[in-house]
Amino acid sequence: MMIQKLFVLTSVFLLFCYSGSAQSQQEIFTENYITSTVEKACDRQLNNLFSEAVRANGSIRSIPDNGWIRGVFYTGVMAAYRVTEQERFLDSAYVWGEKNRWQLGPRTKHADDQVVAQTYADLYQVYRQSSIIEPAVHTFNYMIETPEPGPVSGYSNSKNWSWCDALYMAPPAMVKVGVLTDQPELLYLMNSMWWETYFHLYSEEDSLFYRDERFVIQPDGSGLRTESGKKVFWGRGNGWVIAGLAKVLTWLPEDYTTRPAFERVYLEMASKIAGLQQDDGLWRSSLYDPEQFKTPETSSSGFFCYALAWGMNEGYLDKEEYLPVVKKSWQGLNKAMDESGKLGYVQQVGSDPRSVSKDDTMEYGTAAFLLAAEQVLKLVRTGSIH
Repeated sequence: MMIQKLFVLTSVFLLFCYSGSAQSQQEIFTENYITSTVEKACDRQLNNLFSEAVRANGSIRSIPDNGWIRGVFYTGVMAAYRVTEQERFLDSAYVWGEKNRWQLGPRTKHADDQVVAQTYADLYQVYRQSSIIEPAVHTFNYMIETPEPGPVSGYSNSKNWSWCDALYMAPPAMVKVGVLTDQPELLYLMNSMWWETYFHLYSEEDSLFYRDERFVIQPDGSGLRTESGKKVFWGRGNGWVIAGLAKVLTWLPEDYTTRPAFERVYLEMASKIAGLQQDDGLWRSSLYDPEQFKTPETSSSGFFCYALAWGMNEGYLDKEEYLPVVKKSWQGLNKAMDESGKLGYVQQVGSDPRSVSKDDTMEYGTAAFLLAAEQVLKLVRTGSIH
């Protein structure tokens, strides 16, 4: 009798939870919810730029204003501006760029130090001030004049794109700057370097990118694996790549020679990534071994949500197949955000899968959320989600 009563009470409790959750799930796919959440998340991060330092390799250090972490965040700030049309977000980005004197990071050829040029290009599109984009043009032309050998087995350095994160940092900036300034040579630079990285790190068998050469499984079977023997494909690493691909394809001319090849890689990755989504709608830091680190990871999930929603908005992905994936990921991301707008479960700075907790956050995680929100909102506005 007691067991039966407990069962009834438990069932009522679960029904109550489900009903409340369903109402919440419906709300998060409304224009008002998305715009207000974007404002909350972006404002919260802007108010905490200097209080959240980087934890990496056991040490704590501050975040450079023109480095990759802040640079990635401002790609999200511009998405927040496009979603909300709030001038404070545009003003914040402009003040940040002006403070940097529109300079890229100090390592001239390092992709991480070039991501700031994405936002500079966005701002140049608004203000049309040549000073905003001239340093980026100078840097990219210098790279053309002093080429570096591409990454090959046994040889990688910071002057070529020998790690997959680089495919988010530099290529979208090169393409957009090249198009806005009518310099096709910058598109050629991006194209040649991108495909060098592709041949170095892409697994055609798996439709995913290894993070760097350490993880590439060689013909003899050697290469780093998880403890259970699975290949190591880093969640955020592949998030960087497919999000970068979406940005490149947004600006790459329709008749560009290698555009179909970029589209092929995007479609291959999208299909594989969709199939690796977990029941809570999010992905794990180790894509092939979700049991290795069981908690969700929201920076990769945000970039995946962004890239897949973008693909539907642009007509690349079938909505019947991919809409459930995007909806689940948007639900999962919102569950990972607290009332203040802080996104939790963001893996800290690293180069491979690691553990993560609900208290972990970082600027690039917020950026991924804001980019995802922009594309989900487009789906809502076009009636794809209702």
